[in-house]
Amino acid sequence: YLLPFFQDKRYEKVNNKPVFMLFDSMFSSKKKIVDYFDKRCKDAGFSGIFIINTAFDPKDLKKGDSNVDEIWHLREPSTSATFLGDDWKYIPYLIFSRMRKLISSKYVYRYNGDTILKARTGFVTDINYIPGAFFGWDNTPRHGKRGYIITSPSKETFMKYMDSIKDSEYVFINAWNEWCEGMILEPTEEHGYKYLEWIKEWTENNE
Repeated sequence: YLLPFFQDKRYEKVNNKPVFMLFDSMFSSKKKIVDYFDKRCKDAGFSGIFIINTAFDPKDLKKGDSNVDEIWHLREPSTSATFLGDDWKYIPYLIFSRMRKLISSKYVYRYNGDTILKARTGFVTDINYIPGAFFGWDNTPRHGKRGYIITSPSKETFMKYMDSIKDSEYVFINAWNEWCEGMILEPTEEHGYKYLEWIKEWTENNE
């Protein structure tokens, strides 16, 4: 099924290896399946397969256990929420936010986008990974009071964050039009083309 897509000249490849992303790579048969995919790709004339594993928590990062090229992707906003949750400086604010949820019918801004992106810039690991970015989050339409809201970053903070990851070959922006969770890169009545213009401006300044 996948081979016709892999063989398309437009399909993304790394060193003649089709890129294949696993949304959830925490399953017991992963090594066996990935090694099989790698073999079938080589049989089809490729140099193997290139796997991108998705991490929802920085603690998920680990060395690959298969014989293929692998890299991790830190999915946003999940990993940013974890960064702040693990930082003692933000614990009093997080506790206060949760207490407000219990006594108020209003949804609470858990923390703002500027703070989240700043928390991400100090992350250091010896495991290679693909960074992520996002322009806001609001899953309260799906989860009600169990959900939380992350306000959008300022342009200055977004640019600083992008500068901090400019050496990365890839970056994943979540998401184009995830309306039910408030992650929207697509032009809107509220924001217009603002976020696309930010990306365009940063890209042109770093060509």
